[in-house]
Amino acid sequence: MTSIEKHFDWDSYEAPSYKAPVRFGGLFIVTEALVKRLPYPMRVFGWRGLVRDPMYAPPGFEIYDGAQILRPDRGVILEEYEYHEHRVADVFPRRELTDSEIVQSMRVLFRHASTQFLDEIHVPSLLHMGSYGKSIFNYSLGIARYLDATVKVSNDWHAIPGGLITTRICCPGTPWAVFLHSDEPGRRGGISHKGNAPSEEYSDGRFAGNRLIRDLEMIGVKKADLVLTPSKLMVDEIRFLARGHGLPEERSRRIFAVYHGVDTKLYHPMDVKMPERRRILFIGRLSPVKGVSALIQSYGILRERFPDLELKLIGDGELRGPIAELQRTLPDLILDTEWHNVPEKVEEINMAAVCVFPSLYEPSGQTHFESMACQRPTVIGNGGWREHTVDGRTAVWIDPRRPTDAAEKIGALLAKREWAEEIARNGRESVAKYFDWDDVARRAYPHVFSSLLDQEIDGLRELDDELCPRPKEFQPYQP
Repeated sequence: MTSIEKHFDWDSYEAPSYKAPVRFGGLFIVTEALVKRLPYPMRVFGWRGLVRDPMYAPPGFEIYDGAQILRPDRGVILEEYEYHEHRVADVFPRRELTDSEIVQSMRVLFRHASTQFLDEIHVPSLLHMGSYGKSIFNYSLGIARYLDATVKVSNDWHAIPGGLITTRICCPGTPWAVFLHSDEPGRRGGISHKGNAPSEEYSDGRFAGNRLIRDLEMIGVKKADLVLTPSKLMVDEIRFLARGHGLPEERSRRIFAVYHGVDTKLYHPMDVKMPERRRILFIGRLSPVKGVSALIQSYGILRERFPDLELKLIGDGELRGPIAELQRTLPDLILDTEWHNVPEKVEEINMAAVCVFPSLYEPSGQTHFESMACQRPTVIGNGGWREHTVDGRTAVWIDPRRPTDAAEKIGALLAKREWAEEIARNGRESVAKYFDWDDVARRAYPHVFSSLLDQEIDGLRELDDELCPRPKEFQPYQP
């Protein structure tokens, strides 16, 4: 194996911080969980935050459980010369790049990746993202100031520009992995999951969403040494998207799944004061792809059978307004849009009679791991989390497109207490055995980094049990 000399970079737009003004998303959870567990000289590149006042913004350098956190606050500009020579021409200290400067860098980056940059399409796509997008590109382009990496992992489209510039333009040959935790067509409803298989939701659904983001994702697939996903479902989905975007078939052989996990010491069963009414709990983004509207329909059906029931939604998103309106006619619908730290989240989960996560699109999911670790009966919709669970034994699977049938299955858990308790116990046992973060970091990631350092990507094909363990031993419920 190649010797470890310098830094193992983990580029993550949502990086952990004790002081960060905003924390959200599954990407943040994975970064926070892994960097402190991996036995390498980890260095994390993260967001500098939305706060402009330096008194409240996180510092540019922090330490988080042994890993350096770097928050670039200077963007870079790429230039291209004759014979396709690229270099970082300018670094702008402590000011945001202008739209035209970002466009210039994107144009050179696309040309280097042999991908067409269309001003009439990609420039409006950039402007449509507003200050949020500009913040992302300032962060990602700023990564190119740090060139001393032994290996680099870029998480999602946010970090792909910086990863490509660093490993393919400034320091060609640096091993580079891209971790796609989801994709733009899926987030925007163009791709959905039918059971545990990807499906175009409508004609040309693979081209849904922001064109610039989609093309950056495919540039990552095209140029990285290794593409990681959180489920085998997503391997199939990214291969499908790559074919639709004209990528050569050989790139598909470099896409692998590696499952996420949960800290079973932080997420655990505990004695809590239960609410007066039996509670169905949802935690997550309030968006159509998360199946929130379908869950509310199922809840309306269940209330007729279980008058002591309430539904609590914890999260925020584009459905916040419509849900607030629904509260006028559904008095037992509780909406909580506040951020909860881990102890508060664990308490909320333990107060639930059933935790329901009815996604229409879900690359992997994280909340089901947390619910199962807290030993609560867990219900999931479509998506990659079906790969981690055994239907009717460690969790219950529902089709959120059929709210009546979903209500029937949730109702069975509410009516059959012994079955619900057995599923909860099995769920806790399965995540403790197969999906604890300590074990995931020890079991899977040494293979990932070794394959990158030695450029032996095909060897990962022989390591499915280490990267993607599947619980099998749980037996059907016997009343």
